[in-house]
Amino acid sequence: MKHKTTFWLYDSQRKHFINEISDFRDLCVEKVIPLFENPNKQADEYEKELWSEVYESPPCGIDGEMVDPSELYADVQAQAFRRYQLLRIMSYRTIAMWLSCAYQMWEQQCKTFVIQECKNNRIRYTEKDVRNDKWPSAMFKRHGIDFESFHCWDKLHELDLLVNTFKHSEGRSEKELQQKRPEIFIKANQYLGNQALLNVYHTSLLETTIYLTQQDFFDYCNAIVEFWNELPNQMVEVGVQL
Repeated sequence: MKHKTTFWLYDSQRKHFINEISDFRDLCVEKVIPLFENPNKQADEYEKELWSEVYESPPCGIDGEMVDPSELYADVQAQAFRRYQLLRIMSYRTIAMWLSCAYQMWEQQCKTFVIQECKNNRIRYTEKDVRNDKWPSAMFKRHGIDFESFHCWDKLHELDLLVNTFKHSEGRSEKELQQKRPEIFIKANQYLGNQALLNVYHTSLLETTIYLTQQDFFDYCNAIVEFWNELPNQMVEVGVQL
């Protein structure tokens, strides 16, 4: 006679999963994201460094003559502006990259937990199951857990759409995300029909096309923390005839 299987989430493991996300979140905010804050200031400092190099060792042409000051000025300005553009887009890419990492961490937390509990309950699974992204949520649902009923689900689903948009740019996820959060898509000017820049440039990473803040990073990471807080300690298999 078949018995009902039970997934157990002990407090120690719940705390472990939460700490993995919260420590990651806090360290990113403390150490990583600030690296590219204030691109104007960093670009100005870089320009000063360039001029210092010029003053210390004035550049000369092939024939040994001094370079035209106007050309020198233009070159320094161009290098400083290029540095500003790089810092600006790296600030954007940094949040995009670490949000993607946070989402993958959550997916792998769910998968490792399900595998652990399948082993504990002697539930058979295959390599194909492990490679299936939908298998962990299906196993949770088999044990009475419907992610869509969680308070944090809207934010987690939004993060899923965002990560897919970073990865693929235009597509199904981008369209749905534009419907859910139109305010984060940077708009082009009126001459381009006020379209989202992502649809003008057709990229989500080569140009700054989505407006994300440090608060967004916090909110998405906190949704993952809330997920682990919402899960019950005991998850019993449903729909089994005893």
